[in-house]
Amino acid sequence: MDDSVKQRLVGAVVLASVAVIFFPSLFDEPDNRYIGGQSQIPPTPQITPVQIAPATRPEGIEPAKAPEQMYQMLDEPTETAAVQPSVTEAVPPVVIEPTKPEVGLNDQGVLQGWVLQVASFTELKKAEDLRDRLNKAGHDAFIRPLVNSKGQQVVRVFVGPKADKQAMLAVKKSVDQSLKVNSLLREFKP
Repeated sequence: MDDSVKQRLVGAVVLASVAVIFFPSLFDEPDNRYIGGQSQIPPTPQITPVQIAPATRPEGIEPAKAPEQMYQMLDEPTETAAVQPSVTEAVPPVVIEPTKPEVGLNDQGVLQGWVLQVASFTELKKAEDLRDRLNKAGHDAFIRPLVNSKGQQVVRVFVGPKADKQAMLAVKKSVDQSLKVNSLLREFKP
């Protein structure tokens, strides 16, 4: 290659690199941010001391004793008084344990209750009639509709609930005899 062509190429590369370096500075906006040398910290506030009056003891209140006087051991009495035991017959106390009903808590910590499932009906009218007969007989009866495993609408008749299982077993015996059924004792689930 000819020397003049080499010089021209080198000159062109130098001019292009100078243009790449300085050309962007021609289009940059000037930096208007100015960092001042003054502080932005506010001046110290003027604090004026407040005079608080010394504490005064209200009338009628005695000052506390010194710790040595407050925490001293009392001396044992020198004379012991003769204590005359009273002459009474010692009667052993009679302990009567009340019978506790079988009351407990279920898994959720709620009072456990018991119900009797007396019957199940597919017709609401029959379930309501039995419920009314049980209520007239003095039992707390209610009905609860549900869908059984076969997908049928069923209405169940219940008596209860009671917290005492033994009391519910007595009600079961009475209901079973009067209606000639075999009711089921179940845990009450509200």
